[in-house]
Amino acid sequence: MAHQGGPHSTEAQVDDQPADGSNATEQRLSYDPKTDSYRTTFSPAETSTSIAIVDALTDVRHCSTADLEPLYDTLDTDALDALVESAESSVQVRFSLDGFGVLVSSTGRIEVTPPE
Repeated sequence: MAHQGGPHSTEAQVDDQPADGSNATEQRLSYDPKTDSYRTTFSPAETSTSIAIVDALTDVRHCSTADLEPLYDTLDTDALDALVESAESSVQVRFSLDGFGVLVSSTGRIEVTPPE
């Protein structure tokens, strides 16, 4: 069910550019009103899955990492990172964190669904 009004924009762009001007991957967070979910991508070879998930959640919630339930309280982050990084075929992991549904894929896709 799509949210009416509120903090959910139809699309947000997040730039994770370091202050020193070095090359960094631009992360794009988009909202899909049909599925009421936010999507972003990351490179499992360059960024740990657990860090990418926390980054996506802080972007969706417009908060700092300190405001989130620790990811390691929900699942084994080392096992998640290893599973996604070493997958030879497409692997998807689905779980809940702070009431949000999270789907992460070994292809580097993260989907976050807000609580209803």
